[in-house]
Amino acid sequence: MTIIPSNLLVPCAMKRIICHWSEGNYIANSTDLEAYNLLVEGDGSIRGGDHPISDNVSTGDGDYAAHTKGCNTQSIGIAVCAMVGCKESPFSGGSKPMKKLQWEAMVQACAELCHFYKIPVTKTTVLGHGEVQKNLGIQQNGKWDPMVWPWDPSKTREQVGTALREGVAAALAKLQQHGSQPAPPPPPAPAAPATGTYLLRSVLLSADPVMQEIAATNLVLTAPTSSQKVPGIATIQEALNRMALRFPSVPQISFGEGDKYRGFFGPQTEKAIRAFQEAVKIGVDGSVGDDTLQALDRLLIGEPIPVAPITPTAPVVPDAPATLAANYSPPAASADLLKNVPFHLAQAVGQKYLDRFKAADEGSAKTDPSRCKTLLKLPNGVLFFEAKMALCVDGSPRAKELDKTGLTETAHSIGGKPINAEVVSYVVIPRPDKTTGDDFLKDMGLAKGDLAMIIFGGKRCGAILGERGPEEKIGETSIYVHERLHELGAPLKNPWKTSAKKAIHNVSVPSEVLYVIFPGTAKLIASKLTVKNAEALIQKTSEELFTKFIGA
Repeated sequence: MTIIPSNLLVPCAMKRIICHWSEGNYIANSTDLEAYNLLVEGDGSIRGGDHPISDNVSTGDGDYAAHTKGCNTQSIGIAVCAMVGCKESPFSGGSKPMKKLQWEAMVQACAELCHFYKIPVTKTTVLGHGEVQKNLGIQQNGKWDPMVWPWDPSKTREQVGTALREGVAAALAKLQQHGSQPAPPPPPAPAAPATGTYLLRSVLLSADPVMQEIAATNLVLTAPTSSQKVPGIATIQEALNRMALRFPSVPQISFGEGDKYRGFFGPQTEKAIRAFQEAVKIGVDGSVGDDTLQALDRLLIGEPIPVAPITPTAPVVPDAPATLAANYSPPAASADLLKNVPFHLAQAVGQKYLDRFKAADEGSAKTDPSRCKTLLKLPNGVLFFEAKMALCVDGSPRAKELDKTGLTETAHSIGGKPINAEVVSYVVIPRPDKTTGDDFLKDMGLAKGDLAMIIFGGKRCGAILGERGPEEKIGETSIYVHERLHELGAPLKNPWKTSAKKAIHNVSVPSEVLYVIFPGTAKLIASKLTVKNAEALIQKTSEELFTKFIGA
């Protein structure tokens, strides 16, 4: 059986295949889709990129998959979706190391490509990106993918390259022997499924006969009294682990060393099912029936799922019940980055705080308004708001030199020391109101040290909740957030007047700054956080959380 859908194989002249890893997560994101012709996702399924293989016949028009520097013409780029945060020396596979099943799927796909495009298996026609410089003499600036196996890093790059070609040659021989044809494309969605049945459309679920049986009958997979292997559960586990990349509340299922627990339906899997059901607002029972399977299937193909209106059993904040906020749209410059975020399922929260910020904008804070446009809670518990971005110097040893209102202390600390605004990215949150006792941090389910992502002009910077400011204002970050966003190309001024960094501009971004705050995440880094590693750890962990949040 072949694994590349036939619609991805377009007759044209191709002379080589270059293999990669994406340095991303197990699901292809927009960057991956733009860069590669084919991608191998975490379940081993093959997905087409934005550029069909035929786009790489000629690269003169600039419309092609630019997967390999100086070597894209008539070259097919295929990448394993994996290895985010990887490190070459000492080797680390990052938080999403390449799986053996992905490697095997890539080898099989390369064989099918060789078969279809009549490409011989040699060192110059089937190779890894990390071999291009040596085998073809085209400099690649230190590229080493995918020439290390996370499951056996002792293998040399030469051994991995040899294994790649030997595997492709063996699979190609079988194809030639049996005359296999490419796999058919996934069936189209039916206009109206028959009553009592529905057609699975995701590659992952539609390939499993147990999932097909659930879709066609009344079969429901229910957790047994003791953990044991259950047919079909391995597929559900893989689907749930994909959902964990999108919904922070859904836990990743661990299969143990060598995947020895894969396919076992135990407490860990039941917990993940319940978390998913709760995240998408369907009946929570820990079993896999029609509702759960259809929700998984629709999300796997990128289709929104219909969700009944949510009626909260209690107010999200003490002053008013939450309401659906289906009309919110992020600023155009950042909209594409957040295109997969289900704002139509968000709940508007904290009306009393919005009223307080608005009143201050029209009064005491008229010269420096917060312009807080919205406060939303997403189904996964993430807090989101849009506001201005003022500049904070608190925590810097020279805070009073930089700003007469600056403080050398901060509400949160790292290693017992204030968080230095000059070198750490942090967000300022309103302090408790002395008159009413209202506490924004508490009412929003947040804590000092929780992680966040600040977005402006389509650029982003991770941060920590590190300081507290006036109770009637919101939208303020450390000097370092402004500096990082400026360096990334966001449309804001450098906060420093000169390269010597002795004085700051009195700058403030007036509006359209987006704040994504992940509640309960302080514990993820609290035990590892030091003054020395703070900024790097904050950026790394915030990026991982944000990647899950946007479903990348």
